[in-house]
Amino acid sequence: MSLLRLAVFRSLLVATFVSNVGSWMEDVGETWLMTSLHGTPLMVALVQSSASLPVFLFALPAGTLADIIDRRRMLLATHVWMLLVAALLGVLTLTQHIGALGLLACTFAMGIGSALVGPAWQAVIADVVPRRDLPRATMLNGVAFNVGRVAGPALGGLIVARAGPGPTFLLNALSFVSVLVALLRWKRRHHPSVLPAERVWTGMRTGLRYVRDAPTLRALLVRTFTTLFFASALWALLPSFVNRALGGTPSQYGILLAALGAGAVASAALVSRWRDRFGSDAVIMPAMLLLGAAIGGLALAPSLAWAALATFVAGSVWLTIVSTSTAAAQKSSAEWVRARALAVYILVSEGAMAGGSVLWGWLATRTSVRLALGAAGVGVAASVVVAFARRLHDLDRIDRSPTELYPIPEAPSGIDRERTPVVVEVEYRVAAENHAAFRKAMGALGRSRRRTGAAMWIMTEDSQDPSRFVELFFLESWNEHHRQHGRWTKHDEKVWHHVRSLVMPGTEPKVSHLLGLGSATVA
Repeated sequence: MSLLRLAVFRSLLVATFVSNVGSWMEDVGETWLMTSLHGTPLMVALVQSSASLPVFLFALPAGTLADIIDRRRMLLATHVWMLLVAALLGVLTLTQHIGALGLLACTFAMGIGSALVGPAWQAVIADVVPRRDLPRATMLNGVAFNVGRVAGPALGGLIVARAGPGPTFLLNALSFVSVLVALLRWKRRHHPSVLPAERVWTGMRTGLRYVRDAPTLRALLVRTFTTLFFASALWALLPSFVNRALGGTPSQYGILLAALGAGAVASAALVSRWRDRFGSDAVIMPAMLLLGAAIGGLALAPSLAWAALATFVAGSVWLTIVSTSTAAAQKSSAEWVRARALAVYILVSEGAMAGGSVLWGWLATRTSVRLALGAAGVGVAASVVVAFARRLHDLDRIDRSPTELYPIPEAPSGIDRERTPVVVEVEYRVAAENHAAFRKAMGALGRSRRRTGAAMWIMTEDSQDPSRFVELFFLESWNEHHRQHGRWTKHDEKVWHHVRSLVMPGTEPKVSHLLGLGSATVA
């Protein structure tokens, strides 16, 4: 594959594989350690929740930081943190100073590292490969993850069975060294931005506004949450299924995790071809139905062999759904906000996994593991209704690459650029026969203004002069207006040209900048 000829991408991909092997080994150690410390399905499910919750809490700040600061340095610092946490957990376990709460605390600390890594790592893929190759790069990254899922659980189950969970934690700490080496060898080119640096809190609000007014991305988030909320039962209840329903061992749990990973790897090439030929929706929707059937089949599995078959199928369609949705999240976001958009995507995904894990763990404790898995399988299959209602029509039709539509505005002298709020007023003259089309076009332009930083937008019509329309939008500071000019995409440019085509011949939109007399206050 041509992507593997890119040295930086290749080294990062290999490091990802090594790290994922270590992480899956640790996952086996954590879940099985909890079964020996406090073996109820709810406590075992809380291991996954404690790993997912930090991602839910910190993903958006992490994505904002990844858009603002050097992603490479951020990834280096975060992987050092994760190395130290894994080493601490290993030492505490080997010296028998770990309890159920201590295990959850270490899992939570490791989850903080994952929260910081996730958006930055996904955005780094776009830094090292051409934009047209993003779907394939995302798929390869998913393959590396799932190859690690094949090797990691098998090794983890073997090590836990023979030496206990402690060594798996120490080996995971060593696996982070490969990532640190790959990042240190990557000499990332720094391209100074002509735009003023964002503050974290302002950047978070801007990222949320972008998601709110990006219809395709918003539809993807709703679909992802619905599906993963039900599908989380697969990961949350698999250890309890092996332990309680099958009466199995750590090595058998590793076998089922390996079957999940093997299914994912086996489907990778086929999924990539289908997606390129038929589109994302034509791949994701059948995969949802098949995942629901696989989870239901696991609930009914009478033996390890049947359970392995069900998890193999589940793994193949799981990668189909996750990799295709992740690529869609990348393609449906502009470059300037990509890490934040991916952070929201990760936040929604992990929030669904964390909340679902608690629900399915509680249901399995109150009823049975098999009944909870069966209910979750029905829910996954039913989520295709939500996907059908929120199809990704505009994923490939909209060009979200950057444009230079108009020059960066000069700041008036003597103002505080970071604290002076701005109201931009644009006056249009429109003939009566174009009023309906103009109002519709302005709705699209309003979404564009909000996506690129406007905290408020309103369109007005003069009651005394039917040809006069005035657009008003508010920005928190002059610097934010400066940034807004640099955020427009080719799609935004197309929307603006359509608005311009509807104004009266011989007239031009008249733009005024009104400066606030005090600091902006935004809810």
